Amino acid sequence: MSRENDFDSSMKEPQWISGKDFLAQGEAEYKERLQNGFTINDMKVFFQKSDFTIQFRGTGTGLVSYEVDLLDCNNSNGLLFWILHLKTKSYEPGLIYAFLTILDDACYDVFGLAARALYQYGNTLDWKNGTYREADNKE
Repeated sequence: MSRENDFDSSMKEPQWISGKDFLAQGEAEYKERLQNGFTINDMKVFFQKSDFTIQFRGTGTGLVSYEVDLLDCNNSNGLLFWILHLKTKSYEPGLIYAFLTILDDACYDVFGLAARALYQYGNTLDWKNGTYREADNKE
C-alpha cells in the first residue's frame, strides 16, 4: 500500500500552464515549503530559521529526530560532507532530494539566491548575517 507524499506527487503527469502561472505556482510552493516543510512518507523535513538548521522529524511510529546545522554548511566542502553523511542514514529514499529542496528554499529565504549560485567552489556563506564571500580566484 503506497502512501502519497511530496516526492511522489511531484512526479505526476505534467500539466500545461502559462509562464506567469508557472512562476506564481512556484512562488506559492516555495512559501508553502518554508512554512510547512517537505514530507516524505513518515519524515517531515523543514528549515528552522531561528537556529539555521534543517530538521528531520519522524511523524509515524518510528519517530526519528535529526538536524543539519547550516552553520557547518558554510561552503561547498561542508555541504558535500552533510550530503554524503545523510546518504549513510537509513531514512526514506527521497531524503537527499528533500534536503536539497529545503536547502534551496533556505538559501532563497536568507540570501535571496539559489543554493547552486551560493555553493560555488571557494565561496563562504555567513548564515547569521545573510551574506557570502566569493572566492578570490575562481578558475
